[in-house]
Amino acid sequence: MQQIPTNKKFMPLESRLEHYRKTYQLHLARLREELGDEDKAIAATVGGEFEVFGRIECDLLTSLGLGKDQSVIDVGCGCGRLSYYLRDYSAAKYTGIDVIPELVAYARRRANRSDWDFLVGDGICIPEGVAPADCICFFSVLTHLTLEDCYRYLADASRFLTPDGFIVFSFLDFTMPDHWPHFESSLSNQTDDSVVLQYLSRDTVVSWAAKLGLKVCGILDSDLLKIPISTPLKWTNGNITTGTINLGQSVAVLGRNADSVPRQVFVRLGDFPENQSARTYSEMLVSERAARAAAEEQLAKATSRDAASALQRPAGSSSLANFSTRGKISNGVAPMPAGFSLFPKDGVREVLVRGIGPSLAGFGVADPLQSLTLTLIDSQGRVVAKNSNWSVSPDRTRIEAARALTGAFPLAPGSADAAVVLSLSPGNYSVQIAGIDGATGEFLLEIYGVPAGVDS
Repeated sequence: MQQIPTNKKFMPLESRLEHYRKTYQLHLARLREELGDEDKAIAATVGGEFEVFGRIECDLLTSLGLGKDQSVIDVGCGCGRLSYYLRDYSAAKYTGIDVIPELVAYARRRANRSDWDFLVGDGICIPEGVAPADCICFFSVLTHLTLEDCYRYLADASRFLTPDGFIVFSFLDFTMPDHWPHFESSLSNQTDDSVVLQYLSRDTVVSWAAKLGLKVCGILDSDLLKIPISTPLKWTNGNITTGTINLGQSVAVLGRNADSVPRQVFVRLGDFPENQSARTYSEMLVSERAARAAAEEQLAKATSRDAASALQRPAGSSSLANFSTRGKISNGVAPMPAGFSLFPKDGVREVLVRGIGPSLAGFGVADPLQSLTLTLIDSQGRVVAKNSNWSVSPDRTRIEAARALTGAFPLAPGSADAAVVLSLSPGNYSVQIAGIDGATGEFLLEIYGVPAGVDS
């Protein structure tokens, strides 16, 4: 493996805090010189579009259920994008915290709420004396800290969370196509004064939550997140956005209880419904991760490239693990096929494959793929099965029986979702979802190993 040289040693906490302050203050100094205006420079320190992103953050919190009488701790409040819009909404306590004094002073002035606190932080922690809050948010904060400091901040935040409260934070994720360019840019533009650019992942979030005694209420991928905006957004280039918008980062919500924010809220915001048999969102993700890890040795021995995207199964079990992935077809571009493998020791297996589009409307998905074709292909490129409407398929009774055995949620009666159930020999397979006649929208692909009981 190629080694990437570095001349930096791990800095102690005090030095990292000083580094965080120094990088932002240097950034602010450059903006002052470039813009020639103190207020404009401070507002641009956190990336510009002060009013647009403040409105988006505020609308996200209210969509998650933040009430007017619920208190907020805003970690990394910066120049006050969020507090500027919360000031006319919230009648409860607000505490903004940031390590840059100039930004804290600006946020305090813009909010103009004498009953609110704006504090200069002196560590990777919430200052003692701050009252517990119903919502603790980290917008574009963990994106600029080391992993250790991200975890340290979340651990500290959990001490200040009310019993029914929730923690919400935005994060960058390598699996999101729109996040990768930021990383590529940092490779060529990094200097000693560069702001830290940190990436997390779903399994990191789940693991940290478990260690902290918290539950994952939901995780929203940036490319599917749809935040309803309460008023049209006007950008500096004159463009107007209405309806829904994403944040540009993925969002995770943690709570002491999995239903601190109801699951249906996340479906409305763009997430897909999980299998109804899943115990909790956290457990579902942990199980998926465990299944993948258990099959790594078998994948390493596989010679086919298709096996690299194999559907994996839990250790000690001959059963195919249930698998789902979500996607979106837009502008006529079809997503990459999903691959899975059946191992020789499994023998011939009964498999249920579903491409779900129309039925997602019943879960609040705003733009479901209304007509689709599901195609199952073997490792030789041969079409094994194909379906465009399960409800008129000759196998519909068998498909419904397999659904009941696997615990998958029922499809809407008469829907044009696609599904096939069939016996497959060991080998590598791929599944392609395509819109019919140029149809676009969001879909859910599911693959299940069917327990014994479905007649072939």
